[in-house]
Amino acid sequence: ELQELACFAGIAMKFQEVRSGAEIRVSIAGEGLQYTCNGTWRPPFKSLEFHPGDVVMFPEIRHSAKLPHDLAVELKGTLQALAEMAGYGTNFAEARGKGCVRMTIAGHGRLQYTVDGQERPVFSRL
Repeated sequence: ELQELACFAGIAMKFQEVRSGAEIRVSIAGEGLQYTCNGTWRPPFKSLEFHPGDVVMFPEIRHSAKLPHDLAVELKGTLQALAEMAGYGTNFAEARGKGCVRMTIAGHGRLQYTVDGQERPVFSRL
């Protein structure tokens, strides 16, 4: 399957959604990112919004997923890396040595960042 090859190549990821048990596969799409839920394609999206409790929301398509707690930090970083590859995020090492900062579009004119996988609140002004 192409999605499995994309995961192997590092341009996609997969995880089991905690609430439903569904297999989620996220990959780079022509319009940003796109995911499947048990093999059913969902619309493309560009925004990620992380919330407490290991929940990631996709605001523009009004869907969310609960990440497995033991993999949440790693999965958040992978989602953000995919967003960066799609042109909707960036990352850098914090100048004072406080970790890896990854910033992505959170939707509705806002951004969100994580530091070493720990989400910070969304914001609209620097």
